[in-house]
Amino acid sequence: MNSRMVSVSVIVPVFNVELYIDKCLDSLVRQTLETLEIIIVNDGSLDGSADIVKSYLKKYPDKIRYFEKENGGLSDARNYGMQRAIGKYIAFLDSDDYVDINIYKVMYEEAERTGNQIVECNLYKAYPQKLELNYRVGYSSKKDYLLNGRVAAWNKLYLVSWLKELDAQFPKGLLYEDIEFFYKIVPYMTTEVSVITEPLLYYVQREGSILSRSTEKILQVHTIFSDIYEYYRAKGLYEEYHSVLEYKYISTLFCSFLVRMLRMKTDKDLRKRLVMISWVTVNECCPTWRKNQYLKKVTPKNIYMKLLNRPLLNIMLLF
Repeated sequence: MNSRMVSVSVIVPVFNVELYIDKCLDSLVRQTLETLEIIIVNDGSLDGSADIVKSYLKKYPDKIRYFEKENGGLSDARNYGMQRAIGKYIAFLDSDDYVDINIYKVMYEEAERTGNQIVECNLYKAYPQKLELNYRVGYSSKKDYLLNGRVAAWNKLYLVSWLKELDAQFPKGLLYEDIEFFYKIVPYMTTEVSVITEPLLYYVQREGSILSRSTEKILQVHTIFSDIYEYYRAKGLYEEYHSVLEYKYISTLFCSFLVRMLRMKTDKDLRKRLVMISWVTVNECCPTWRKNQYLKKVTPKNIYMKLLNRPLLNIMLLF
């Protein structure tokens, strides 16, 4: 397969997913887009993942390119795959997720029809006993996309030449890598975002995932936002996007982060310490966050955030 024949490169980092990789690869080798390459990056797996992937490589040598490297984490594996992709467009898929057989054909045709730099699709959160639809219709502006878009890298198709112009990379060694990648590329979009309203991806919810296993590493979310703030200042974007960044920071911390911490099965004292560290950190970074313009909109989420204070956090942490 040469570069003129590849429309889409799908990068799949693999690390200790022997229970899930079959379903992921089955969904990829059956894709209706024929001009597609599947780039598997084995990021130092210690289980039987490599043997499973090699069995698919033997059956589908014209569809799969396989690479092995020392463990460097999800971001490092994605960056490694990006350097080796030869498609006009690039997509990422986590190795425990799976996709509809038409996903890349539909997104590729949409990208070609519109010329848009990002095409994304709707998805299902796949729980053991149910599917939960995650749905969007579209976005009105870059600020709307930054505020309300799904930061995940794996439900999108990206124009490779555009990513190369931006020198887009995932931050190595950090959790929440998708937030940083998303926030560093979206301000430079010169097209709209296409949203395929049909749900074409299955985001598998499992207890063994990185975020559900992490405790103190979860505080890396502050490093991610610090990096984003620094990037926006260096690029002259900070004044234009300050309120957007602040709202995203507080909503990530007070909603998704806090909910995850409350659900995490770990020592209560540790949970309280991590939550209070985050409370202090975000208030030091954003001391006037309660005056944020996007917090003025009356929504249940905003009401909850405006009510949040240290005594309420202490009560929440009792349960």
